[in-house]
Amino acid sequence: MKVWPNPRRHAVETDNILAIGLGRYNSVACWYDPCARIATCRTLQSTPEEIRLVLAREPVSVVVFEACLQAGWVHDLCEATGATGRHEAKRRVPKDP
Repeated sequence: MKVWPNPRRHAVETDNILAIGLGRYNSVACWYDPCARIATCRTLQSTPEEIRLVLAREPVSVVVFEACLQAGWVHDLCEATGATGRHEAKRRVPKDP
């Protein structure tokens, strides 16, 4: 028996994920809707104004970005716009060949 997501639930609350690949000058933002399995990506400048516009574009339940030099101010922008949820840190160690 398959259980399908309730479409009315998503009208009020979202399961969308925003992933931001931060670069020194340019970044990539990808929105992913797990229910529809659709990803939308765009490039942007790595400035607080651009990231703020990306966070305000549509509601998301999770914002994902890597730990790097820009991570501090991006985290602060997420908190200021209310786009934060849980905080998780995972350390990935590459395996030896």
